[in-house]
Amino acid sequence: MSITPMSTRILFVGIDVSKEKLEVYFQNKSFEFLNQAGPLAKFMHQLLELEIPLQLICEATAGYEEALLRSAHHHGVPIS
Repeated sequence: MSITPMSTRILFVGIDVSKEKLEVYFQNKSFEFLNQAGPLAKFMHQLLELEIPLQLICEATAGYEEALLRSAHHHGVPIS
């Protein structure tokens, strides 16, 4: 039996959550957008258009991460 190493690369996307906005960091870039349903849905669609495996990473912040968690779950985007 031979073991083949996984060659799939995963894009990790770091997100700093606050009440008003989300600061996103990936691929040596950073940007921010409002912590609201519309901008979150647009962000999820943009990520999915990359067509690569990805993982969102955020911290729990007094419940301000809830909209992000719901949007990621709705769009099938893994988040931890």
